[in-house]
Amino acid sequence: MLVNEAVSLIHAFPGVTSLCGYGCLSGKIGVFDSETNQHIFSFVGPESLNTLIASDEKILYFSDKNRIASYDLRAKQAPVEVFRTVEEITSFSIRNDKLAICNSENGMLVYDTRNMKERLDMKKNDRIPDICCFNQNNEIIVSYSDLSVCMFKHNSDEIFQLEVSESATIQGIKPMGMFCIDNTLIIGYYSGISIYENYNLKQYYQHSLDSTFSSVTAAPCFSESTVAYSTSEGNIYPLCTSSKSPSRPVKLNGVNINRISANHLMIAVADDQDDGYIGVMMPEDYGIEN
Repeated sequence: MLVNEAVSLIHAFPGVTSLCGYGCLSGKIGVFDSETNQHIFSFVGPESLNTLIASDEKILYFSDKNRIASYDLRAKQAPVEVFRTVEEITSFSIRNDKLAICNSENGMLVYDTRNMKERLDMKKNDRIPDICCFNQNNEIIVSYSDLSVCMFKHNSDEIFQLEVSESATIQGIKPMGMFCIDNTLIIGYYSGISIYENYNLKQYYQHSLDSTFSSVTAAPCFSESTVAYSTSEGNIYPLCTSSKSPSRPVKLNGVNINRISANHLMIAVADDQDDGYIGVMMPEDYGIEN
């Protein structure tokens, strides 16, 4: 799928579906069907996007620095603004009806998407949250600007500080992605991937000393315990979280990969070119039957 401008964000809709959302620095948002190679929806917002999440099989959430909006594929209308603030939104995460917002001034804000007028919770300290995610118990894991990682229990003052690998923070580079698979927490850095089991650091996986990571995603098209990551050489590797070595990669010749995202059907791949091409890979490309 050719977008005709650089793609900065992609998110495959969950489940067994060929739909994928994408976002651009210009504020352009779109949804395309990889099976038909057709656009379903396209819209240009006023600001550059920083987060894009397909929360279920029909709804796409996205944010710029001051607002969060959603698009429902069933409504076939313009996106609906669900949250606005004068302080900077650095990112957000959503699980079921719970929305967690990383805010530069007020820390972590938690809402129920069914009633955005009343805030459920606020977790504020002297650090700026960069990215966050929910686990299966609706607890929130947050990575801060000082590279520390904490877990918050909903409606509780308890804060759990997680161990962070020295190898992950030695370059002072913020995480590029974070998500949970059951009780496994994955934090992707450009230098490697931290894998936590029950929020204890199990391993810090580095591909090689001369290779950097460009993106990491849960990859249930391979198995529920598999992640996929892309490297600076244009390779995409599946990695089982219980393994210490990845499966054979597929290399995209002549392509630098900007973002990848996967669901139970496919891996969507966005390159870093100005014309913004998004391709799709299947487990069969790795010799694996889905």
